[in-house]
Amino acid sequence: LQEAIGRDRIAAYGKGMATHLLTELAKIKDITVLTPRPAEMRGSMTTITHARAGAGKLFNYLAKNHALRCRPVTEQGLQAVRISTHVFNSPAECERVIAGVRAAARAL
Repeated sequence: LQEAIGRDRIAAYGKGMATHLLTELAKIKDITVLTPRPAEMRGSMTTITHARAGAGKLFNYLAKNHALRCRPVTEQGLQAVRISTHVFNSPAECERVIAGVRAAARAL
């Protein structure tokens, strides 16, 4: 499948979806996007923190309340959640992530 689609197209698709996430998540009060802004410094992952909740709490909220599968990032004391986008993700799924993070920003 990867060869049929092409690695460059897959990478561009994932990065485009991540760019949309980065742009929208950066607008949410109490959410900080840690992913670099310059396009040449990022790929298809978006990493965020919540001002009042650590990685575990944010991760659990997104999983339990919004059925979102992300990854908590706690190495080096970082209390963040990483969201990965790939060819198997749809724009509708990105909108679900944005809605889930908005809800987490209010609830936690």
